[in-house]
Formats: sequence, C-alpha cells, structure tokens
Amino acid sequence: MCTAFIHRGTDVIYGFNMDINAEAFSWEIVAEKDAFYVAFTPINGDKYFTSACGLPEGYADYLGNELRVQGVNSKGIFAVQLNNMGCKGAPFEVSEDAYPLYGIVDNLLSGRITIKEAEEIAMNKRLLNMPAEGINIPDIAMHSLVADATGNMLLLEPGNGFARLCGRYSILSNFPILVQPKDLDEEHRGFYGLDRYETANRILAEADDSFDVQDGLKLLNAVKQIGHWATRISFVWSKNENAVYYVLENDFEHVIRHAF
Repeated sequence: MCTAFIHRGTDVIYGFNMDINAEAFSWEIVAEKDAFYVAFTPINGDKYFTSACGLPEGYADYLGNELRVQGVNSKGIFAVQLNNMGCKGAPFEVSEDAYPLYGIVDNLLSGRITIKEAEEIAMNKRLLNMPAEGINIPDIAMHSLVADATGNMLLLEPGNGFARLCGRYSILSNFPILVQPKDLDEEHRGFYGLDRYETANRILAEADDSFDVQDGLKLLNAVKQIGHWATRISFVWSKNENAVYYVLENDFEHVIRHAF
C-alpha cells in the first residue's frame, strides 16, 4: 500500500511508509555511506535485468539480482514505488520502446541517472510495471514519486505517463493522480488509500515552513497501517542534516538515525 510525501520549507523533508504483506517479497534495509534503501531480490531475476526492455546494456552487472526499490541517497535523490490500485494498463514486456519503472527508481538511487534523465526516459519511453512473477502481489501495478534536493519533483505512472510537480508539498498513496479512477469514493477509501492521502494532505496544508523531521515522523505515524498490510518501515530524510531517520514495524518510540 504505502504513503509518500515531500515538503519544502526551510528544510526539504522526504517521508515514506512501506506498507506490505510480509509474504509479498523478501526485503532488507541497507544503510550505506552513499544511500539508504530497501533492497529487494526478484523471484525471477532474468526477466528484470534484460537490456532488451530499455535498460542500459550490462545493467545486470551493476548489482546482481538486488533492486533498490525505495529510498534516498547522499545526493538528496528520493525515489519510491507504491501500489497503484487503479492503473493496470502497462504490464511488463520486453520492448526497446519501453522502460520498467523499477529501472528508473533503482538507477536514481544508485546514482546512475539524474531526475532530469529520468524525465527524459519518461518522455521517450512507455513506462511499465513489474513482471507479475517477480513479486507475490496479484495484478501488481506501481507508481512513483521521485525528487532531488533542488526541488525537482516527478510523478511517474505506468499507463498514464508522467508529470512535473510543483508547489510546497506533494503526496502519493495508492490511487493514480494523472487519471483518477471513477470509483474513488467513500466506499473505496481504504482500497485506494484515500483516507491516508487526505490525512497527510491536511497535515501538510496546515504546516508552515518550519516543518521538520519530527513533524514528518508524526505524519507517518498518523497514516501508519496495522494488520496484514502493516507498515514495515517508515523513514524521513532531512536536506539540512543530510540524514535519514527511520522506524521499524511501527515502533515510533525507537527512531534510528543514519547520516550520510
């Protein structure tokens, strides 16, 4: 499921809750000097690391079978992927004119491309979702919020395209923004994460320029999930500190700091 946000004031704050069924895939947190990210090992690596689907030649040689699927790096690049419950129109395929969304996220976090280059990919390629057999979630579809510390922000939605974002803050949950579903209503609030989106939007709309790490953690706590699709990791990044503050399994009493 998940919730992501960006707030730009006297500090630039990124925030993310990874809400996931524990059986969906195996993951681990990697905290290095150059990046903080969630690492995911695909079930079928060969279909992920093929240069025939728009990825650069030799892509598999960069990191074996590990994908960086959510995180931030030391240069202030933020890239996350969230379930997109209303956009199934871009299934994975091997095609020279297409590019998988996970490739953009992984390349951004790994420092191989910039936000500008990610936008150029989105302008010139069809964005695709993950291969269905790579993750244990039926009809998997994703979308991404990505940004850099200078204020460039992009929304990437396979099947719908992309958009440059502007303004003081941005939010993403589990419904497409570019082409909203017709049943985005009271009955389907939980399915689409509309309740979490509206909570985050209210908090950020009321915030002033002093919004900081602690405010970001409070926001993530307010939209956390429990149960089968519980929040497994929550993290906030501060541009002023160039540091990540993260929480495991909704334990907001124990915050871990990782500085770049």
